[in-house]
Amino acid sequence: YGVLIGIAENDLLSYTQDDFTADEIKAIVHSIYRNTSWHNTAEFKVDKTSSVKEKKKVPTQLLPIDGFPEYLQNVINEYVKVYNQPRDYIAASVLFSTALAIGDKMELDTGKYKNIPLLWMSIIGNVSSGKSEPLSFCLEYFAQKDKQARQVYETQKELYEAEQDKPKKERNNNIKVPVYPQYILKDYTPESLPSIHQANPRGLCIYNDELKSWLDNFSRYNKSGEQSTMLSLFYRIPLVVNRVSKMFHIDNPAIYVAGGLQVDLLSDLAKDNRAENGFLARLAHVFPDNDRKQPQSKDKLSKNTINGYPKYLHVLASLTEPIDLTLSKEAEAVYEG
Repeated sequence: YGVLIGIAENDLLSYTQDDFTADEIKAIVHSIYRNTSWHNTAEFKVDKTSSVKEKKKVPTQLLPIDGFPEYLQNVINEYVKVYNQPRDYIAASVLFSTALAIGDKMELDTGKYKNIPLLWMSIIGNVSSGKSEPLSFCLEYFAQKDKQARQVYETQKELYEAEQDKPKKERNNNIKVPVYPQYILKDYTPESLPSIHQANPRGLCIYNDELKSWLDNFSRYNKSGEQSTMLSLFYRIPLVVNRVSKMFHIDNPAIYVAGGLQVDLLSDLAKDNRAENGFLARLAHVFPDNDRKQPQSKDKLSKNTINGYPKYLHVLASLTEPIDLTLSKEAEAVYEG
């Protein structure tokens, strides 16, 4: 009888506030359970005579990959063999990078809803579990694209500034203010997000090795209501900014989110009303049963994978015209089921 300390602790952690921290809650709970007689509370005891048998833990099913093209299945299986990591980490990273490459250029119309492959994903694991490497590998293509775009932007910026230094009558008005289209955002302010997205309207990604940094920024920029703004962006509600100095209007935002999260910090996801307002439910969590990092093999990824995967993403990222998708009757039955 009684309540397990872990259950009591997890329930109470949902009441964490700035002036009532998680560490303080844990200290109080542990104090009560150590001094039950003083607090006049019942001890937790296990009835060893009970006939109820403990249920065996059912292993979590792996993320299925049989629906992926054979090439992607080979990439996933090869990565697992070389790095000896949980398959879910690389499978989810392949899925996410594929979705980001497509951006808003493919839309599924079910007759009720229209959806692009928009994903918010948390890769969960303990410290040094290797949860970050697969996602970093799959997003390297976009990092290189951003690097190239930055170089072009810097060159165009120099030309523009040089032109502006000339007298007005001598300026070449065809040289416009340059823009920097990028895919990956790691450090940004809420105020900068509209202009960054306008430079790349097909889709960009908020990416942190540790998603807690992203969540912490909600408190840092609390006055801006960034958490509510992000929820609106997930539903692709138009992003409108009307200020004296700047105006932006993005009809169909496409903001992707991905990053790692340590197991001990899972409770932080539910803070600040995120469990109640639907924010937590928007995240797709990747948390394999065995996330302990294993010794790597002596094998290395093949050149076909190292060079071929960026080419695969480039084909998708090069789509310029939107493609409308519908479900077959068989797929619709699965979807509705």
